[in-house]
Amino acid sequence: MKALLVLLASACFVGAIVHEAHQIHQPISLHGTDVSEDFKGEPVQAKVTSFLTVTVGAMPEALVAAVASPHKLSGPKSYTVPEANLLVLCGIRLDAEMGEKGLTCTFDLKDLKVPDEIDLPIRTILELSMKSLRNTLQEYYKGAKMIERVSVKVIGTTDKNASLKDLSTTFKVGK
Repeated sequence: MKALLVLLASACFVGAIVHEAHQIHQPISLHGTDVSEDFKGEPVQAKVTSFLTVTVGAMPEALVAAVASPHKLSGPKSYTVPEANLLVLCGIRLDAEMGEKGLTCTFDLKDLKVPDEIDLPIRTILELSMKSLRNTLQEYYKGAKMIERVSVKVIGTTDKNASLKDLSTTFKVGK
């Protein structure tokens, strides 16, 4: 009987899913609005914004996935834009993998297609996306007693946009 209780109790822990609330930053398009934001001294119809969201899965990989998750801006009935995350809008995939040398994040441009209503250069979209990624990870590691190395790669470029690979970088987050 005791063994059965222990088995049942341990089964509850094995199947448990942990939901965590985290501050996430995303590159948001402001198309469909009448405002622009300053980015590197230029007005752009996009900005990096943050909000609290619930994540599930391995950390920090789940945070990276949240940066690239769909996002609809709430607003009045007259605002009908169904998607605001520039990564989703432009078909840019963002993946993360934790390894011995730290976290590797990959922006894959293989399916890149900037919609006509998004009047932004691809470089600006990626820079906003990388800022979102960095801000999210800095927020997460702010209270950590460790330093995490983050490598960011840009893959899936074509001959036409191969120069975007120069945005690949490495940075550290945490204490």
